[in-house]
Amino acid sequence: MGHMANDGKTKTVSRTPGKGMREEPYLIVLAGGSIGMMHKLRADATTLIGRGLDADVRLEDEGVSRRHAKITLAASADPVLEDMGSSNGTFVNGERIQKHVLKDGDKVQIGSISILKFSYQDDLERTFQQQLFDRGIKDGLTNIYNKKYFLDRFDSEYAHARRHKRDLSLLLFDIDSFKNINDSYGHPAGDLVLKELTGIVATTLRTADVFVRYGGDEFIVMMRDIDDAGALVVAQRIRKLTKHYKFLFGGIAIPVTVSIGIGTLSDDMNDASELVETADKYLYRAKRAGRNCIGGRAVKLAAQSDWSTPTIRQT
Repeated sequence: MGHMANDGKTKTVSRTPGKGMREEPYLIVLAGGSIGMMHKLRADATTLIGRGLDADVRLEDEGVSRRHAKITLAASADPVLEDMGSSNGTFVNGERIQKHVLKDGDKVQIGSISILKFSYQDDLERTFQQQLFDRGIKDGLTNIYNKKYFLDRFDSEYAHARRHKRDLSLLLFDIDSFKNINDSYGHPAGDLVLKELTGIVATTLRTADVFVRYGGDEFIVMMRDIDDAGALVVAQRIRKLTKHYKFLFGGIAIPVTVSIGIGTLSDDMNDASELVETADKYLYRAKRAGRNCIGGRAVKLAAQSDWSTPTIRQT
């Protein structure tokens, strides 16, 4: 049997790949929290690195000082890294420095575990690096954070809240009878529900809130500086919006509700896992109460059937 010849001609293009692409300075996290995250250095400005809330590059490493180091980027000059009197020092390529002119590829250690790479990146490299980072921390179906990202971030958020005596709340929720949705309407319908639900929830959240697909049809929202009462307000919005949203698949309406458990940091908790366990305990109680419910510590059960403020049963 003969082979067909390919008579197509290769088109000649005049553009040189990558030519003219502007390179800009970045710090890329190689070790520590949020591996792969890119931080663009601001032109004609100073970039603060540290553990404090005012840091431009914020590292939740116990060995990092609140104002640990800074990078000054002046016009037409190489960026200069300077230690700011940190407790544990700043290192470049393994050597402790006080002030250092950064070169492409330099590895900067801040604290005990955080390592940043200084690199010039063009748009193509930046996009590629961002895609790699997103694949590692984002859920492929819903495009919100995945469980791995949450686990990496949660311990540092818990430690920060403890250290600074700040509120920290979790909403743990899932879709009521999600298996029945898959069985009755098919898995593509279930996927549609998951994607549209994440869009609904996202409208109720602040930029600083961390929204996570924890597994299957289970989700977590982590909220800094939100107490029990504030968490209940957000939970109510999520529950109500979900119940009244029209999930349509092939023109067929799918009824969807969620049950939500609230966990808020308290003085009697010994570690971060207890906060998740608290939210999980109240999610279970919400399910036992008949679903489409909210359970929490201050507000034990909020049984809901309409758009009005839920009836709250104290225990």
